[in-house]
Amino acid sequence: HPYRAASPIDFWRRWHITLSAFLRNYLYIPLGGNRHGLPRQMGALGLTMLLGGLWHGAGWNFLTWGALHGAALIANHLGRRARAGEPVRASFAGVVLTQLFVALAWVPFRAGSLSAAGKLLRAMIPLDGVRWSELVELARTTRLPIPQSYLTKWGSVTPEAASVVWLSIVLATAMLITWP
Repeated sequence: HPYRAASPIDFWRRWHITLSAFLRNYLYIPLGGNRHGLPRQMGALGLTMLLGGLWHGAGWNFLTWGALHGAALIANHLGRRARAGEPVRASFAGVVLTQLFVALAWVPFRAGSLSAAGKLLRAMIPLDGVRWSELVELARTTRLPIPQSYLTKWGSVTPEAASVVWLSIVLATAMLITWP
């Protein structure tokens, strides 16, 4: 259950176990793993995720996806190291933040190009006045698996309402997957 993960480290332990084992055994460990000091460990982690992105396809969007996950893993490891001695516990906030990060990181992975990913992200997070209708139009022209009937129905929703709906979906999903 990767979407029950409460951190990027936990997400990658749960996600695509065969790929994760391959990346660990044939890239991360030969690059030094965690046996040769912190700088080399963080470099090996970042390079492993970049190569994992490249494994998915030869494009800047896949490298960006790998770089995002590499940065999240590095930050997560450094945060755990800074809190050495404290037990690592799954929390609702951790699940929500991990879910939000993973959902946003899927955008460059799934978009046809980095410019399309940028437009999608700007439309998803309407901070600069981007209209929901622009997101709908982008969804029609990209490879996102959204039925056309949904796009027609959602085309008239205001950006504020769309943001509330999107945030509600993320929170509801996080609550459902962390429910005992």
